[in-house]
Amino acid sequence: MQYATPEAFKQALETRVRAAAMAGGTPMARFRQILVLDRFLARVFAEFGDRVIVKVALFSNSGSPERAQQRMSICACDTKR
Repeated sequence: MQYATPEAFKQALETRVRAAAMAGGTPMARFRQILVLDRFLARVFAEFGDRVIVKVALFSNSGSPERAQQRMSICACDTKR
């Protein structure tokens, strides 16, 4: 689908993200984080396939899910050895 302006594309994307977050009962900010991570990992695996190892850690010092932090490590493996 073509959009008339970049702003129109952004508005359509925001509307879809908001609707999906509401449908799943997930706060918008958390849904956006999950979506960005999902799309990033899809691109990494599309490019590197099984030559990459991803480790993701989710932790919270305060016990509050809203303040949880995540760390990610990515290692590209050389398969020619």
